[in-house]
Amino acid sequence: MSSNVSNQNIGVRPLKRSLDRLNLSGNVLTPKEKARDILDYLQTDPDPEIKARIAIVYGKIGHIDLARTILEGLQKDLKMSVRFMVVDACRKIENSDSVRLILQKLQTDPDPVVRERVADACGEMGDSDFAHLILQKLQNDLDPGVRVCVAEACGKIRNSDSIFLILQKLQTDPDSFVRVCVAEAYIKIGTIDLARPILQKLQTNPLPAVRVCVAESYIKIGAISSARPILQKLQTDPDSFVRGRVVEAYGEIGDVRPILQKLQTDPDSFVRVCVVEACRKIVNSHSVRLILQKLQTDPDPVVREHVAEACGEMGAIDFARLILQKLQTDPDPVVRMCVAEAYVKIGAIDLACPILQTLQYYPYTELKVRIAEAYIKMGAITLACPILQDLQNHPDAKVKARVAEVSGKIRDIDLASTILEGLQNDLDPGVRVSVAEALIKY
Repeated sequence: MSSNVSNQNIGVRPLKRSLDRLNLSGNVLTPKEKARDILDYLQTDPDPEIKARIAIVYGKIGHIDLARTILEGLQKDLKMSVRFMVVDACRKIENSDSVRLILQKLQTDPDPVVRERVADACGEMGDSDFAHLILQKLQNDLDPGVRVCVAEACGKIRNSDSIFLILQKLQTDPDSFVRVCVAEAYIKIGTIDLARPILQKLQTNPLPAVRVCVAESYIKIGAISSARPILQKLQTDPDSFVRGRVVEAYGEIGDVRPILQKLQTDPDSFVRVCVVEACRKIVNSHSVRLILQKLQTDPDPVVREHVAEACGEMGAIDFARLILQKLQTDPDPVVRMCVAEAYVKIGAIDLACPILQTLQYYPYTELKVRIAEAYIKMGAITLACPILQDLQNHPDAKVKARVAEVSGKIRDIDLASTILEGLQNDLDPGVRVSVAEALIKY
């Protein structure tokens, strides 16, 4: 998103007409027509990232030809991030010849990150001949990260001879991460017997990150007895990422006893957050209650935020409500915001409102946006609108873009328009694209 308002007037032409202007037939424009109006004015903006966002919105409202024209002009952009966005746009546009040609071009992009994204796109587009052809090309890519993405894409496509041929080739790949992804792909497409021998060979791999992937795959096929010994050895691994994955794997099994109780005091807050996430999956047990009660006083506010969110997902469980009651007086305002959002999620509006009203006096803009969003979720639109309107003239374009995004969640288009109309003439083109993105939801 462009947040630089120094574009002057090059390609930045504020709309002179109201969002409620009449079209040629004398009828009020629909929200999608209003969005198209904004996009048409922004087509000449010089920022390639803005152009990529415009293309995505055009695709969403059915203007495939306009989207294709923009994307074809961007596919050779010198910035990797722009070419990356082009692939993302192709993922969101229907399977068409124009998309196929763009992806075929970008499958040979000099940056492996773009080629990885192309493989991802092929997996999401499903079972199509051109997706298979691109994956067949990328299976020989020199970068192992690209080959990993090819294996993962194959797991998203239903059984076919060409997909099996790709996986058969990759299961002897020199990179162990590629091979474990092949096993995961076999599991996803229902050929577990082909996955087992790969996992058995990899379970003694020298790389801890590979072994934890093997354990996760064993859990997916119900081979818990094969996963446990791997996880037990990895729980003291020096890499916090590996320890976090071990915790998440135990959450999938549904076992919180020795390992979660030990790792809840892990020195790395990332691991302790993973403990909370694992508790979400297990929900109502005596062990979970003890762990969350311990972590509700964690020294890291991010951990306490996750505890509040977990309690919100657990619903009306008594111990979850008691933890939320404790956390609603937390010294950190973001933690208290998470408590209010949890109360909204479980329908305790009477408990959420006092917290939100208190938090409104804090000067943090993102907090204010989240307060408005919470009011919208509980149906208190009249409380949300004044907050969003106050932020319409904020000096930071990113804040105004968030205001547009949240306004798009208001169900009543007339109320949403009172805010979006105030942003339609913003000098920052990124804000105006955000307005268009909000409008197409109606």
